[in-house]
Amino acid sequence: MVRTTSMWSTEAGRTSLFATKRRLAVLIYTSPSAMIQQSHGDSRMDRIGFMLVAFLVCIAPLGAGCGHSTIALDAGVVLPAGARSPDPLMDVTGTVSGGRDPLPVDGARYAFSNLTTTMTEVMAAAARPWAARHAKKRRAGWQMTIDLVDAQAELRGGVLRAEIEIRATLLSRDGLVALGQSQRHCTVTGVDSHDPPSVVYRCLEQLARDLAGWLETAHP
Repeated sequence: MVRTTSMWSTEAGRTSLFATKRRLAVLIYTSPSAMIQQSHGDSRMDRIGFMLVAFLVCIAPLGAGCGHSTIALDAGVVLPAGARSPDPLMDVTGTVSGGRDPLPVDGARYAFSNLTTTMTEVMAAAARPWAARHAKKRRAGWQMTIDLVDAQAELRGGVLRAEIEIRATLLSRDGLVALGQSQRHCTVTGVDSHDPPSVVYRCLEQLARDLAGWLETAHP
């Protein structure tokens, strides 16, 4: 089973934020205008209201309203068919504890969304073989948390660079016994062509291999 607790990992979260932003913008902008009509005051108040609205529009995640676009990541691009089905032996939860999701690309006018969900599904697929081999040793199964500790992306001279750091925590389901923790990091560069997400996917695949290797050393 795969779960994510990223605040901005769902479309509903983003829609709620944009709705709130619009309501606040209307409230702040109309208030100075109403005050001007009532008091015939200085027109500077109207300009202040306009600047506040512009500020609210531009502080939304990804610079929504400031010309940025999003590229949605999808674990199905890198996982084989059937690898995304829930694993009854291993519950995997993805969280954001320091990284950013959506992940803005410094130097570009786009950002990668759905990073937490994609990361969680890729790591869950990497853990599946280990869980299957050790099923008889712990029939109740395991819980694993994947924390997105850090995430950076930048575009310089046509070269896209992505860095992702995760922290994996493995627990037993019975008694929630801590079985191990590991922190992994990847850095991948590639030419920003018609497939910018490929750099992020390669980084996640590297982390998945590292995670699988670490699990081989963990006590089941």
